Amino acid sequence: MGLHTIIADKYGDAVILEEGINTNVISKINGKFIVMTNFPNGNFKNQKFDEVYGCGADRYIKAYKNINDKINNFGINDAFDVLRRTCQDTTICSIVFEPLKLEAYICFKIDFDKKWKVSIKEKTIHSLNGFNNNNSIIFTTEGVSVKQLYKFYE
Repeated sequence: MGLHTIIADKYGDAVILEEGINTNVISKINGKFIVMTNFPNGNFKNQKFDEVYGCGADRYIKAYKNINDKINNFGINDAFDVLRRTCQDTTICSIVFEPLKLEAYICFKIDFDKKWKVSIKEKTIHSLNGFNNNNSIIFTTEGVSVKQLYKFYE
């Protein structure tokens, strides 16, 4: 599996772009959502979600089913639940985006008990749960490291 990324806009349109051998592969959203794991979506175009196979297929199927089951009332906690159910031991960071609100929710490694909320509009980062305090950090162009976040909130 080479480079792949998901791109979505505020209108609900989304595509997954995957590196191909002779050409790049584009998988468009078909319905209310699209799922990307470390799995080659482009190899299974027009196939049912539970008929895919290969490395990563189990995580793709699990994510798809979990999202589909709750799609009409899907929120931040549901998104993190899917990420928790499908993460790997090597997962470094899990992020949920709310593009209309200009917000992102982040947890590191597979520690889903500690989450931060990043507000692009307010230029702040603050903890949601799992910490002793809930202070906000104002970030600048230099950014904030993970080490700084943990140190600030512990």
